[in-house]
Amino acid sequence: MQAQNDREAAIAKAVDDLLTEDPNSSFAFIVVAVAGSVGLLLSASDTQFLMDYSRVKLSSGRKITP
Repeated sequence: MQAQNDREAAIAKAVDDLLTEDPNSSFAFIVVAVAGSVGLLLSASDTQFLMDYSRVKLSSGRKITP
């Protein structure tokens, strides 16, 4: 899954950084932490990208846990 704009790129980087720091982060933790750390208000499409990107990253190697 590729970012289509700068906002999505920032979201993807934040998710990747968080998973590098703690590969066992839960889906819920990632969404809340990234939404709070990106430093911008997330639109509906940004939020959808965050959720979709997080699911893809988590599902490639381990089960998503709520």
